[in-house]
Amino acid sequence: MRKIMFLAIAMMLFIGSAMAQDQQQRGNRGPANPEQRLKMRMERLSQLNLTDEQKAKVEALYKDQDAQMSKLREQQSGGDRETMRANFEKMRTEQDAKMKAILTPEQYAKFTEMNKNMGPRGGMGFRGADQKAQGEVKEKAAEVKVDASQAATATDKAAAKAAKKAAAKKAKEEAKLKKAAEEAK
Repeated sequence: MRKIMFLAIAMMLFIGSAMAQDQQQRGNRGPANPEQRLKMRMERLSQLNLTDEQKAKVEALYKDQDAQMSKLREQQSGGDRETMRANFEKMRTEQDAKMKAILTPEQYAKFTEMNKNMGPRGGMGFRGADQKAQGEVKEKAAEVKVDASQAATATDKAAAKAAKKAAAKKAKEEAKLKKAAEEAK
C-alpha cells in the first residue's frame, strides 16, 4: 500500500514538474487580460512607427476586436467548432481590412511580414516556431541555391532533431523519477 501511495505521489510531482517546465518554456504566459493583450500588441507594433492618430485608431480596433471575440465565445460556447472557427476567421479578415485602412502601404507590408512569423493564434506557439524554422531553412536554401527537395529534407531533419531532443529530455526526466522511486524503497 505504501509503494502504491508513494508512486501516486511521485507521479503527481512528475506531472506537476512537467507542467511547470512547459509553462516556463512558454514564457510564463497565462491568459492575458484585455489590457495586457493590448499593451503587448501595441509594443509589437512599435516597430511600425505609428503616428499618434494611428495609435489611437489601432487601440480602438484592438479593443473592439477583443469585445467581439468575447461576445462570439459566449454566444458559441459549446456549439459547433467549425462554425465558431469560421466566424473567428471572418472576424480576423474584417479586422485585417480595417488595419490595412489605418496603416500606410509600407507599414501594412511590414505588419503582414511580422504576422507571418506568428503562430496561428497570434503567438509563437509550437506551430509558429515550426513555421519560423521552416522559413529560415528555406531562406538559407535560397542563399546557397539548394533545390526544393533538398530544402524539404533539411526541414525534415531539423524537425526530427527537435523531436529527438524532446524525447531524450523526457526520457531523462523519467529516469530521474524512476531513480527517486527506487531510492525511496
